[in-house]
Amino acid sequence: MRNLRKAVFEALNLSGETAKKLSEASGVDQSQISRFRKGGDISFANYQKLVLGLSPVAYDYFINLIATSKTEGSNSDIAEQLILLAEKLKESRKRGELAKVGNTN
Repeated sequence: MRNLRKAVFEALNLSGETAKKLSEASGVDQSQISRFRKGGDISFANYQKLVLGLSPVAYDYFINLIATSKTEGSNSDIAEQLILLAEKLKESRKRGELAKVGNTN
């Protein structure tokens, strides 16, 4: 599976957003984001905050990157991504919205 760290930052870059904006949206300190980007560890709770803090455009990129990657990763990596997606969908339903996943023509 595509490296989960790489997927977050690739989505962030493709959307044209900054780590500063992600920090503000997610509540994860910019220094933690920087360390994570450079290969440092991050807790699952903070990783989840980063993913959920992505803008809708960046989140769409992220989901597409994960969904279209080869399944070379561990089952726990895949399970974590499914949990994140389920939580995002649950939040969207509570707000009366549909989470954007992929293209909706």
